[in-house]
Amino acid sequence: MIGYFLKGDRDGITKIRSVLETAHGIATLTREKVRDRRFGVDLNLILVEIIAESDLLIRFRPEMRVGGFRKGEKSTGVKIPITKEMLQLPRAELRSRIVQATCDSIDLVRKKFGKKLDTDFDGLKAAFLDAVSLPQDFDWSKEPEAKSFWDK
Repeated sequence: MIGYFLKGDRDGITKIRSVLETAHGIATLTREKVRDRRFGVDLNLILVEIIAESDLLIRFRPEMRVGGFRKGEKSTGVKIPITKEMLQLPRAELRSRIVQATCDSIDLVRKKFGKKLDTDFDGLKAAFLDAVSLPQDFDWSKEPEAKSFWDK
């Protein structure tokens, strides 16, 4: 129901992957606990495109944006910008910001398409938050860093 796509330079993507794709990462937990659940009949996927600001991106827009609805796929996308300053945050804080941005994405999709779609956005948001919640005393030092996509 919620998927992630990353765009940016190597360092930015590697940092974001460390909070998305590790054992306790947002995307990993979402896939394990939310992917196969149904929250209505009209929406199958919200693709969250995380764009890490870098010198390679010519047009970096610092606001979140919702794309159009694709009827055939029953999907939409939301672009979430991650600034260079955010990439300097500790992993726990970056993770918290991406979780909040994902919740904001659900709200933006509801605002744009909610009247047209038979989708339980409240249920989706609650299931997402339940899936990605970690104990207060979670020790990030024991969570391995994500390997770069380019590393073998």
